[in-house]
Amino acid sequence: MYDCQTDNYTDFDAPAPTTLRTASCLNGVLHAHSLHPDTHGALASLAAHAAVLGYIPRHKGTSLLIAGVSLDDALAINSRFAAQLVISCELRQDPPARHR
Repeated sequence: MYDCQTDNYTDFDAPAPTTLRTASCLNGVLHAHSLHPDTHGALASLAAHAAVLGYIPRHKGTSLLIAGVSLDDALAINSRFAAQLVISCELRQDPPARHR
């Protein structure tokens, strides 16, 4: 790893593939907003897609909230629905990362 503040390289060991976590440790809330009446169908499609993924989507007017979404799912949802909806997501690591 390169540390640009000290202009120094540090060797590190990567964990063995069997010890890597398959799920992202970043989770959060995804918000999808419909700006036009013709995109309300996309909100319904997103809600159905989120339910298939195991999430419980909540409608809030012209918005949809998906709590507990993982980084991987948020990226996939954004890729699939960003052309029709305005999507934002706040993700956090649990437990929070600590700087030394």
